[in-house]
Amino acid sequence: MDADLSRILVSYDGLAAPIEVAKGKATLEVSGLIGGTAYSFTVKACDSSGNESVGVNVSCTPLSFPADTTAPADVTGLSATQGVKKVTLAWTDPTDTDLSKILVSYNGITTPLEVAKGVSTLEISSLTGGTVYTFTVKACDSSGNESMGKTVTTNPYAYTSTEYFNITEGYGIRYHVTDEDSSFDQYMWAVSQAHDTTRDFVFTLNVEDGTTSSTSSSLAGYLSRTYSSRKLTCINSGYPVQNQGQFYFMFTLPAEFNYGDSWTFGEKTYVVSAVDSQTINGTIFPDCIKVSVTDPQTSNQSAYLKGSGCILLARGIGIVAIHFTRDRDTNKEVYFQYLSQVSFVVHTISGTILNSGIAVSGYCVQISNASWGTRSVTDADGKFSLSAYGPDIRLRIGADANDDGVFDTLTTGTYWQTWIQDINSDVTDLSIDLSSL
Repeated sequence: MDADLSRILVSYDGLAAPIEVAKGKATLEVSGLIGGTAYSFTVKACDSSGNESVGVNVSCTPLSFPADTTAPADVTGLSATQGVKKVTLAWTDPTDTDLSKILVSYNGITTPLEVAKGVSTLEISSLTGGTVYTFTVKACDSSGNESMGKTVTTNPYAYTSTEYFNITEGYGIRYHVTDEDSSFDQYMWAVSQAHDTTRDFVFTLNVEDGTTSSTSSSLAGYLSRTYSSRKLTCINSGYPVQNQGQFYFMFTLPAEFNYGDSWTFGEKTYVVSAVDSQTINGTIFPDCIKVSVTDPQTSNQSAYLKGSGCILLARGIGIVAIHFTRDRDTNKEVYFQYLSQVSFVVHTISGTILNSGIAVSGYCVQISNASWGTRSVTDADGKFSLSAYGPDIRLRIGADANDDGVFDTLTTGTYWQTWIQDINSDVTDLSIDLSSL
């Protein structure tokens, strides 16, 4: 070996500049050639002064392998989950070693969406709610071969329940409520109250004049609770729920929905439909939906509740009408009809709880038989203070020794109630004697 050998230079057809190989390596693999094409390689030695040898030539024809025309296997477990104007696809990639990417196409696009291998999910947004889409998912390998593809069809939701069901704290709707049962004819307020984390909303439903104790309900529920595999906005708790309040209590609506959707909640069956503009007591509501409900009362066999009807909701307003027809022959019809709406200001209600003139401590004062976040416990002097929204509140007073949020004496009915009416400012210095209730 020449003492001043520096490197080896390798050139071949189509190469602009020689490839340099360090002295002593004595081998070189040249890739990227065209199979079946003859190449002439020239190998020269070069010393430290840049002098090159004459060179040695060798010819070689690299082998030509057949092109890869085998498509990868299809994805498995393809599913589509509806959202509001969006769909989320999920799948399992095939195990082909040359898998490169996943291609997703659907009606409305001309170029498939590419998803890197291993991701196995894709959220597609900006879709048209209520429109049926067919999604095709194909596997693609490094040679560009595509699988036959798997398809799934679904229609994204167009609407959300909160567009029609208003739970803004302090928001209230006044209704004219009639019921052929007992010739009931009253004005009632449904008012959204403060709540804790155990519920998403709480409504008090109280008769306006504060004289009818059997028409005071406290209703709580969730904005998105899964029942029978469907996420529902629903009133699912009534502490208490009384008489005509039971028809308000029937309300449920899918958290996300399309017109024509149907669902079940307990024994009740529901369907939602568009009814466009509606006029209730002279007020025009331009965008309304109707939730039709049938209650078979298979378990309880209550003639008071067995029947069918509908709940009318207006966009941005809430429930503007309820009409329920009992199946029995007499005293059938129940109506809730919108009169007005108000955003109430929260007020403090405070005072002293006594029993035969003696202050009682450790008693819970709240606006529901369950606390749901609005509760005050009387101190050693019987003092309490809580906040609520008017115009009329039914205070409920009882014990909760195990601190589970529910009066201990509900099973026996031993708790006390009193009306606080026409609340338009803080109500202070109340003196409530349980012995007189």
